[in-house]
Amino acid sequence: MRNVFVFGFLAALCASTAYANSDAPLSERYPATAKFTGPVHMPDFRGRDRKFADLHTRIREAIKAGPSFAGHYTIIGWGCGTECVDYVVADVATGQVFRFPLSGEDYGELQLGANINSRIIVANWIADSDQRAPDNSLLQNCLRQSFVWTGDKAVPLGKPAVIATVKWHDSDICFGGK
Repeated sequence: MRNVFVFGFLAALCASTAYANSDAPLSERYPATAKFTGPVHMPDFRGRDRKFADLHTRIREAIKAGPSFAGHYTIIGWGCGTECVDYVVADVATGQVFRFPLSGEDYGELQLGANINSRIIVANWIADSDQRAPDNSLLQNCLRQSFVWTGDKAVPLGKPAVIATVKWHDSDICFGGK
């Protein structure tokens, strides 16, 4: 399975048709608060966060590692089947857990990119295309969509954009592979 989190090339991923005319990158337009350095707090799996209790070990381990985006949040993902990934976002300062709006089988090989200094999350995934290659092989679309984190949900910044159409066995291209 590809890396669950794709960091390091956020700037390249932040291109969005909704903000194509902006001079500042999305990551600068949506800065995070200062990085949280206090003690982390665990979710309330018996109360507020009980719907995530089945994943308590994975969520707790990720929170213990500290924040990874937007100052005091971390993105947590796990496989849910072939090409299937689910994600939640946890606030390491409060322990509260939130579901990310894109998850599951409808977003093949979903990968999220984010950085500690910005509230932007960039989602990349593959989906079947209506087209076929000249050799009649299946084609897939590489899709990208940017979101801004508001503190309790990810709000889309425009619609998903097709960044490439590739043969099924070349889908690594969608995620920076060759």
